[in-house]
Amino acid sequence: MSKPTNLDEIRRSALDSVEESKRVWKGALTAFSCVEGGCWFAYLLLAYFEFPLSVLIAVAALLIYSTLFAGIMGLKTHLDNSTRRVLQAIETLADNDNATRPD
Repeated sequence: MSKPTNLDEIRRSALDSVEESKRVWKGALTAFSCVEGGCWFAYLLLAYFEFPLSVLIAVAALLIYSTLFAGIMGLKTHLDNSTRRVLQAIETLADNDNATRPD
């Protein structure tokens, strides 16, 4: 007889992983939004107090590059999580296949 697979446990584990990833993503997005908003506030404050153009350009470049960096790091994290989930699914299927094969 074949060993029964516990698909409900596997599904629950996958859904828990997705929910945890969502919580981490929302927290990171909120933190980055606060930092980005603070930088824009600082930029406008510097412009209001008539700082030299070179300082304003430097702050604007910092804002642009930090946004690009955060986007690239978010994409990397998403790809890492997706790859990890696919590999875990393949491993689970292989384990279930080996458990159900008669020797």
